[in-house]
Amino acid sequence: MLFLLFSRPHLIPFIAFATLETMHISDKKFDDHSLDTKSNAYKHALWNILIAYHIQLFYRTPQKALNRTKRITDMHEECFKNKPEAEAMDLANNEIGRNIYLKAYEEFNRKPKKKILLQHLSAEQDSFIYLED
Repeated sequence: MLFLLFSRPHLIPFIAFATLETMHISDKKFDDHSLDTKSNAYKHALWNILIAYHIQLFYRTPQKALNRTKRITDMHEECFKNKPEAEAMDLANNEIGRNIYLKAYEEFNRKPKKKILLQHLSAEQDSFIYLED
């Protein structure tokens, strides 16, 4: 993971900010922060949305920002191992978040406002994958 971050050191503050923002937003939305729950699924989707949102500045297309986001979040999953079903859940929710970002980007043909992304995320909550209620 360090190699991935150090190969693009200019992204580190943006990834860190996206991470802190994800924690802040999800803490306000959910009381329970257990693993494998809907709140964790939301957090994974939101984290991917916010990383893509913040690093889009450095990429010409949303797909390039999303490819980098995928590399970052996949590396996180590799470094912090879960049970196989929990890892599959996390990866699926990460993908949901990236798809939400791309859909919103294509809808406006430019980087969407954060408020719009959060609305799209709320609308997609039924598609989250989680193991416990």
